[in-house]
Amino acid sequence: MHLQSLLAFLVLAAQLCEVAVGARSFGTKDIYPSMGVPKTSLELNDENCVAVHLDLVSRHGTRYPSMSSDHVEALADTLAAVRSFLPVSGDLSWVASWQSPFLDGDAGQLAIRGQLELYDIAKRFLARLPTLLGSQYYAPANFTFMSSGKPRSLQSANAFAYGLFENSGPLGNAHFQPVAVSSRDTDHDPLMRFFDMCPLYQRDIKQQKGKFPEVVKFKRGPEMLRLAARVSKKLNVPPSHQFTTDAVMDMFYAYAFERAVLNNTRWAAVFTDEDVEVLEYAVDLRKYYLAGYGHTLNWQISCPLLDSILEAMEDAIKAAVGRLDEGKARRAPKAVF
Repeated sequence: MHLQSLLAFLVLAAQLCEVAVGARSFGTKDIYPSMGVPKTSLELNDENCVAVHLDLVSRHGTRYPSMSSDHVEALADTLAAVRSFLPVSGDLSWVASWQSPFLDGDAGQLAIRGQLELYDIAKRFLARLPTLLGSQYYAPANFTFMSSGKPRSLQSANAFAYGLFENSGPLGNAHFQPVAVSSRDTDHDPLMRFFDMCPLYQRDIKQQKGKFPEVVKFKRGPEMLRLAARVSKKLNVPPSHQFTTDAVMDMFYAYAFERAVLNNTRWAAVFTDEDVEVLEYAVDLRKYYLAGYGHTLNWQISCPLLDSILEAMEDAIKAAVGRLDEGKARRAPKAVF
């Protein structure tokens, strides 16, 4: 076989999604928009350039709020305290009687929309890489599925796998194909739950998440204060009882979850597009320090995952060109999810 130019893909699920210009965005609480199945492949019509491996790192799909940690419970108390001021008629009359529409039993779990998101992502990958993915029968040696031990992540992995192997399995009228999904205890998972395993991260970053200086500065800054005043005025709340910036953030989270899980956009009447941009920035700023590049430790503790990805790519490439011993070559999967 001639030495070929080989393509190995490291892809984030978000790269396959497009956001419409002007669309409101909700940071990490946003949805994967359904873009339909692509009509064109990413594979090149060139025998000297073939896809040999795919490595996908994907977040779980849309989930239900986890109640207290996602600010839903606090909002009901905030609105109850100013109920006498809130509109009793018109487009915003529902705010006075607002209660969380989410059940405690669903807290933190994968929503139906989240299942569909991962199913659709799998279909898009099949369309983009038909030779690599569509021509392979399922076997654990060909496709490796890994997930954290969180139920929403395990369900997401299964939804993705179903989309990938729909109608190709031996079970039932739907020809369901069971797949093996490996996971570890959430407290002992250096690949998927590295934040939970690092004592330094827990002490120096997570426990300080409400005290990041730049986040505190922005929440107390003119943009957020003007926004809180604007929302208070829209909801007839006087300056003496004006909403805090934290309360407005709680409303933003309620808006994001109701939109994502229930397809309900009633909170859009409360916020302008500029408001949403300011609030999204506040959320992103907090995430930057909590889980992004704001602290060096954040990316350092993810190195085992990156090392695992690169090793799988290298093995796949070596196996494709015959530079891997036979036993290890048989264990080099075509794709890792």
